Amino acid sequence: MVFTVAAAGLSRPGGDVSGSVLALPADSAYKVVSPDGSLVVDVSAADGVVSYSVTRDGKVLIKPSEVYIRPDTAHVVTGHSTESHDSVWEPTWGQFSEIRDHHNRLTLSLFVGGLEFGLVFKVFDDGLGFRFVAEAQTGLSGQAFEFFAGYNMFGHFEAWKPKGETPETGPVAPVKLEDFKNSPGLLLIDTADTDRMFLALLESDLISAEAFQHPVRFDPNRSAASFRSRTRARLDSEEDFVTPWRVVTVGDDPGDLLESTVALNLAAPLALEDTSWVQPGKSLWNWRVIGYKVGGFTYDKDTATLKRFVDFAADNNIEYVLQDDFWWKEIKGGKITDSIPGFDMEDLISYARSKGVNILIYTDRVHSAGKTIVDTSDRQLFDLFRDLGARGVKYGFQGSDVPFTREAIKLAAEHELLINFHDTPVLLSGSGRTYPNAITREGGPAQQDQRHAFSPDEFLVTAMVNGLAGSYDQTNGVYDLNDVEDRDKGPDNAFHSTVAGENARTLIIFSGLVVIPDAPEEYNKKPDMFEFISKLPATWDDTQVLHASITEYITTARRSGVEWFVCTANGESGAAVRTVQVDLGFLTPGVVYDVTYFEDDHDHPSTPTNYKTNREAYQVRTGTLTSTETVDTKMVKGGGHCMWIRPKLTAAAIVAPVAQWPFDANANDTAGSSHGTLAGGASVTTTAADVRIGAGALALDGTNDYVNLSPHVTKLPVGNAARTITGWFKPAGAGSQGHSFFDYGASGNGKKFAIQADRTTVALDTGGHRWGVDDLNLTSGWHHIAVTYPAGGDSDDTRIYLNGVQLTAQTLSGSPHSINTGTTHAHIGRSGTNYYNGHIDDIHIYNQTLTPKQIKAIYKNQPPISTSLTQASLTGTKVTLTLNSGTYTPTVTKSQITVSGIAGVSISNVSRV
Repeated sequence: MVFTVAAAGLSRPGGDVSGSVLALPADSAYKVVSPDGSLVVDVSAADGVVSYSVTRDGKVLIKPSEVYIRPDTAHVVTGHSTESHDSVWEPTWGQFSEIRDHHNRLTLSLFVGGLEFGLVFKVFDDGLGFRFVAEAQTGLSGQAFEFFAGYNMFGHFEAWKPKGETPETGPVAPVKLEDFKNSPGLLLIDTADTDRMFLALLESDLISAEAFQHPVRFDPNRSAASFRSRTRARLDSEEDFVTPWRVVTVGDDPGDLLESTVALNLAAPLALEDTSWVQPGKSLWNWRVIGYKVGGFTYDKDTATLKRFVDFAADNNIEYVLQDDFWWKEIKGGKITDSIPGFDMEDLISYARSKGVNILIYTDRVHSAGKTIVDTSDRQLFDLFRDLGARGVKYGFQGSDVPFTREAIKLAAEHELLINFHDTPVLLSGSGRTYPNAITREGGPAQQDQRHAFSPDEFLVTAMVNGLAGSYDQTNGVYDLNDVEDRDKGPDNAFHSTVAGENARTLIIFSGLVVIPDAPEEYNKKPDMFEFISKLPATWDDTQVLHASITEYITTARRSGVEWFVCTANGESGAAVRTVQVDLGFLTPGVVYDVTYFEDDHDHPSTPTNYKTNREAYQVRTGTLTSTETVDTKMVKGGGHCMWIRPKLTAAAIVAPVAQWPFDANANDTAGSSHGTLAGGASVTTTAADVRIGAGALALDGTNDYVNLSPHVTKLPVGNAARTITGWFKPAGAGSQGHSFFDYGASGNGKKFAIQADRTTVALDTGGHRWGVDDLNLTSGWHHIAVTYPAGGDSDDTRIYLNGVQLTAQTLSGSPHSINTGTTHAHIGRSGTNYYNGHIDDIHIYNQTLTPKQIKAIYKNQPPISTSLTQASLTGTKVTLTLNSGTYTPTVTKSQITVSGIAGVSISNVSRV
């Protein structure tokens, strides 16, 4: 439906206002301009009414529209301030590894009903946000507020609502204004004229606006062809108060809006001290496979079924297995009091841990299907899941309960659990910045939800509209397309897609948890096709939406390291075979890339792929590409096309430790021969809550137990040799303060190298100089410490890192001196007569000074990369790759190659030499 609205003129001052914020001559009118000068927000305050309008490149997008915090109350401007801001921050995970926060800001000081407020506008190149704020003041408590914003649209436009979980009937089309109902949290608007622009209306940082109990809803004003949003709050304190942000993003096509970081930039900064446990990834899922039969085995709600998923995950680079529903009959008082026969969660999690796979647990409070939760708070529930050893929770059927959602995210973080909300959850756009453990949510229809398979056109709408809110668990990746309708949990309607299209959907829909729903056997039937999913990361360094046309097609390119994954999904309109040209200008110039194509078999002479009748036909082929080329991607209706692109020669040099003690079963050195001896009652625990990495951790009671490494001290970096020591520590009670984490050397000035790590202090004692930080207030959870020392340096040249971040160390006692570490003793958990109280895990020692980036990699449980070698960087560099003895296929594996000429490094990955 297209609507026409008369133009409204806006006067602007003369002169260049690009990249600036300025007050107009009248005190009641203000202008905020984006840093690049393209987006202009005019704000006026007259007769107690504040309004704003938005112009982009001279075109009016939103006419003057009112905004208020209390209806029927004068909003009197008492002052204003302006500011420009430009910074870069790193998200824990996401579509980008770095995000630029570049905006101009206007803050109006307001007097509203006897209270003081600020109205803040932030204007970016691709959008804006505005919110009300109030500092603590007498009179706030007991007050009711309503955050209202109008959006008076200009000219012709079409509105696209996000799809809900309930299946819809009829054609896929823009919503008619007369049929419009409340839209939850976001809306896509196409200006639908010759100079098309797209707008998205969203909400951000609801998680910080604790007085607000409901998410935003967008309503139409049918008489004026406009929209409005309102949410209400009642305060119960005199403390600081903020509303959520109202967000408008702008672009030339829906892809620009999908790439926008405005909602993230507006969200509150990271609230977690340690995020190393927050690991995005892929997950298998059992729910849609129940009843699947293969070789006499029937997939059911039991441990044996889930172990089959674990085995496949372990073999195919899949980090998680999601166990959905039906694993208990009753949980009472935080304990499992009645279990489902044949299901043992402790056994499953133990088995998965032994395979390097993590288990995610489903829960809800719907007392149905013979399961109940009685007298158990969410805190007790999360205690139970953590103690079982789960790594995350899928929480269903809480709907749009904002207070519950806030508290569940925070509780999950406290328990170091990922959380995934389902069944019409709160969208919470931007929350992944603040609480990255909120890994994903069902932000619209999931594939096969309510026994309904959405059409290819419906998929495109969800990708370009629902996808605007952020991480979205859509559960794509079905390979058994011929028989999926016959499954116990399969769809009641026809599943129109192709295998190549399913691959494409797993990339196009962004999610920190990529959940794939089919049986392992179905993926094993198509191993060449499944290679794409097995290689697929879940967090990215860069994302570009290259094409985006609603109901027609979308092309998304994502980069991880030096590798690109590029996918296109096709709708149902147009030619039998659609060709979409993908310009490879995003690749690095001068580099030759290998590419694997995963695509519809569109040109098969007799049985080409058809999204209704021949859905599982596909082809996989290989080739080479450069940045100057354009690829013609060809897809059948409802189909897809994917490319996995990587430099033709990729060699990553990883810094290898000279010693490593993972404490999985004992105190052995897995990197060398410096095997430790458990002394004085020291033990290795496998209790999940007390293990940071792997299968076990060192448990010490602070009395007389430690690990003795003294016979091997000469194998460690001694004298004034360069070194880095890293590890995890989990301090116990207050008695652990000052106790030793790792100590080796001898007595005397500069002879000792003793690392201390507890709740208040991280420090290095070198015998005469104690250097570090002693005013910390750490929790009893896990923390990562790293200490680096440069060859020949003094004691104050050491660098100390906590949880991947370098601390500002200072002298705690003594004075700096040279280092000459001795060879008398080496202990973990002991320094003289002081003993560590708590748990220690995964200690590494390197014979070189690692960089901050390498320290951050170890903290994130990733290898510390020394050098990334591509053809572009090999010029003038001599690196010898030697083939070891053995039989060779066209692809040489890393086990068949030795790297020489680079000290202290080993080869980690070589593809297609």
